[in-house]
Amino acid sequence: MTIRCTHKFDYYQQIAQRIGSIICGLIASAMVFLINHTSIISIVICIAAFFPGKKLSYTGLGKLLTPLSTKLYLFFVCKTKVSYREARLVSFMFDGSLNGNWHPFDNLGVIPKEARKQFLFDFADKTYWNPGRTGSTKHTASKNADNTSQERTTVHEPLRSDKYYQSCRVMELQEGFTRDELKAKYKELMKKYHPDLFATGDAGVRHYAEEKAREINAAFEYLDNK
Repeated sequence: MTIRCTHKFDYYQQIAQRIGSIICGLIASAMVFLINHTSIISIVICIAAFFPGKKLSYTGLGKLLTPLSTKLYLFFVCKTKVSYREARLVSFMFDGSLNGNWHPFDNLGVIPKEARKQFLFDFADKTYWNPGRTGSTKHTASKNADNTSQERTTVHEPLRSDKYYQSCRVMELQEGFTRDELKAKYKELMKKYHPDLFATGDAGVRHYAEEKAREINAAFEYLDNK
């Protein structure tokens, strides 16, 4: 039996799913058998009940266990703590839904702890709106994540046409900021998105960090010269 998985917790999840679905299939067969086991036809129905029971329980267990395996992966490997609900929203990046691909976030631990979750959600938003995505989530991650950070933003929301306000949005600043605040925010964002932090990581994550760094540099240069 070959099990295709993305990470070790996904592997454990799939084993648990298969074992659990077999047990549920046997329970379904046993229930049919207990109701009526006096004829050959009943025994045949009992055996037939095993397969739909197994299939339905496998699907149900998958929906239940996939966020759990994602949560464990993010906590133990990526050093990022998320809730079960948040894990469900970003699980499409880790369960092979992206045309069989996934994005390891092994390097997420190198950026400041308080910035890891937002980086994850921002990347999830960008990946969610990718036309080639085949994931099954219905909402973007950062809009539906637990409200543990007031600074969390989404990268996909439309920006105002005015370049000044676009630059403020990129720099996560309000109007009326000082030059010192601009420089401090720039340093803070580059600690989160600097491409060198992800030089040895997943290519998709590294490319996203490079795009964000270019966007931040351009916004900083524009606002610094205003």
